[in-house]
Amino acid sequence: MEKKKIEIAEQDNVDKFSAGVAKVMEAIGHPEALVTDLSQVFDFIPWFPDEMVTEAETLEFKQEEAETLKRLGDLLGREVKGTEHIWQLAKEVEKRQFFTELEESVKLHQEELANNPELRKEEEEEQRLWDNTLMDGLEDE
Repeated sequence: MEKKKIEIAEQDNVDKFSAGVAKVMEAIGHPEALVTDLSQVFDFIPWFPDEMVTEAETLEFKQEEAETLKRLGDLLGREVKGTEHIWQLAKEVEKRQFFTELEESVKLHQEELANNPELRKEEEEEQRLWDNTLMDGLEDE
C-alpha cells in the first residue's frame, strides 16, 4: 500500500505580509491558525451542512459569519467576501496602514511648519533649491 504524503501549500505571500496576516487572523478570531497562500476567509468560519444543524444553530452561524466579515470590513474599510485569500487581505491591511501612517506624518509636519516660522523659512528655502533643479540642463526660452 502506498503511503500518503501530506504537504502544506506554499506560504511565500503569507510570509511576505506576515504583519497583515496577523491582523487579519486576529479579526477573524483565529490568530493561532496555520495560514497558507491558498487560505481563504471561509476556511476559518465554521460551517455545517443544513441538514446537520437546527434552525437556531444555522442562525447563530450566520450571525457569527456576518460579525467576522464585518470585523474584516472594518479593518479594510470595505466589504470582504469569504472567498478572498488571507494574504491578499493582509497586503491591503499593510498598504492601508502605510498610507495612514504617512498621512499622519504629513499632518504632523504641516502643523510643525505652521507653528514654527523658522522651520517654515528653512523648508521654503529648500523647496526653492529643489525647484531650481527642475530646470537643470534646459535652455532658457
